[in-house]
Amino acid sequence: MWLSKTVNWILLALTFSLLFPSNGLALELIGEGHGHTREQAKQEALSDLSQSIATEVKSVHTGWKGLLDGKYSEDATQMVRVESRLPLLGLETHVLRGVDEWDATSFLRSERAAHLYRERLIQLQQEIEQTWSQAQQSERNAEREPLLQQTLTKLEDFKRHLTVTLALGERENLPELNIDEAEVQGLLWQAQEQPDSMEQAARLLTKEMQQYSSVYVFPMKVSKTQEITPFALAFQGRLQQELKTVLSPDRAKYWLHGNYVNGDEGMEITLHLSKAQSHAIELTRSTFLVATAYAGLSAQPSQPVFDKLLREDVDVWLASDFRVSIKTDRGREQLHFSEGDSFELQVKLNKPGYFYIVGHTFMTDVPLSFLVEINSGIQNSPKRFVRHVTVVETGEWINLGRFAVRPPLGRETLQLIAARENLSQFLPDSDQDPATQLYVIDSDPLVALEKTRSLLQSDKLQGYSAEAELTYTTWPR
Repeated sequence: MWLSKTVNWILLALTFSLLFPSNGLALELIGEGHGHTREQAKQEALSDLSQSIATEVKSVHTGWKGLLDGKYSEDATQMVRVESRLPLLGLETHVLRGVDEWDATSFLRSERAAHLYRERLIQLQQEIEQTWSQAQQSERNAEREPLLQQTLTKLEDFKRHLTVTLALGERENLPELNIDEAEVQGLLWQAQEQPDSMEQAARLLTKEMQQYSSVYVFPMKVSKTQEITPFALAFQGRLQQELKTVLSPDRAKYWLHGNYVNGDEGMEITLHLSKAQSHAIELTRSTFLVATAYAGLSAQPSQPVFDKLLREDVDVWLASDFRVSIKTDRGREQLHFSEGDSFELQVKLNKPGYFYIVGHTFMTDVPLSFLVEINSGIQNSPKRFVRHVTVVETGEWINLGRFAVRPPLGRETLQLIAARENLSQFLPDSDQDPATQLYVIDSDPLVALEKTRSLLQSDKLQGYSAEAELTYTTWPR
């Protein structure tokens, strides 16, 4: 039996290659970055390149979904939810000193890198089969557990290398694994004592990470959302107590990140310790935490229906090579802030165009969606909300200002809508609320989301619109 999740990638890729044979042309992925220092420009280029890889893999997934009637849709969606933690082999980076800043360009070319990924996949295949064989032959849990952990670490590394291999257009003769990841995980749980407290779980998960310094601990993810649950925030604190940590991911040598899956009896937790610069995984650790250990803490995302609707219409932002991004000065993933904090909101378009932002807030008992005032000093209604990005500004992060975290606190999602055409005539209708002074689209974020998406179906925008989203959670200090 093939690896339960990886097999779907390989089957889908092979099906794709049979129906759409490769034209034999070399494929090139490019990332561009700018910064006040050489290293800042280089890191920005690597981040942009990771986004290009993600877009390429998601485009492949869109083809799979249509070809196979969604048979592998759920697994494939999970597998291609890549972040900025992909291994980069055969990378070419050129950095030049400009007038005011450094400019960097990173290239990942299939003719140079594809064979490196294929060789690494073969090597990982051999290492996985060896550690798996040793684990099956071990009679004691003390011997079996580290071997099973090594197997899972290498399986995760295999999947990440396979992700980039697919993005580079490789479809044929991919390595096969006769290992069921679910079986490996199941045996690992049997070899471990089930922790009955969050403190015990944190100690078990980090016991082999004590020698690592300058670790940044990200809150764990759950399901397909960027929302930070109360459990994820509390467990982040427990993990920080066990490790030598730093307060910012930019200052870290290592990142600790992971996810959990809720069940009736408790949750499955998986953590990955990776190098901050190369994103190579050092360790993977997993455990099962019984439900009584986190009683009183919510571990479920608060808006699953909204999150699903927000991500299901992928054709909106895969329709063209027009790309947009939104982030804060603290990053774009797993964001949470305390009352009194502040953050800068930044937007980037890779081509000239227009954009506006819709805020979907769930911070009170009455949720609502509203248009964000980007140019509050302008009286004209459309120009108050729509921002034009010129040729000079393309490829640069545009600072929209600093925002302070004040009550009401909770979860908010910012939906960035962009197009090559002027969006003034495509703004959703809104009314200013006397109490909040917000320009409210609807009191139901699901309805507001449908309104913004329906406006993007115009023939004038089709193929030239793009979308991005940013979710953050705020808490009392």
